[in-house]
Amino acid sequence: MNPFKKFQFFGSKIQFIESKYVKCPFKKYVKYPFKKYVKYPFKKYVKYPFKKYVNI
Repeated sequence: MNPFKKFQFFGSKIQFIESKYVKCPFKKYVKYPFKKYVKYPFKKYVKYPFKKYVNI
C-alpha cells in the first residue's frame, strides 16, 4: 500500500519526492505516523513540498 497515495493529486513534485526519497528508505516509517518520523530526518526534503501538509 502506498502511504502517499492521498498526496499524489497535489502534483508531480509530490510524486517525485515520493518515488525518489520515500518509497525505499522512509516507507516503513512514513507508512503510519508520517508527521512524527518525517519531521526530523526528512525535513530538508519535506520542508517545501510537504510542510503545509505535514504540519497539520
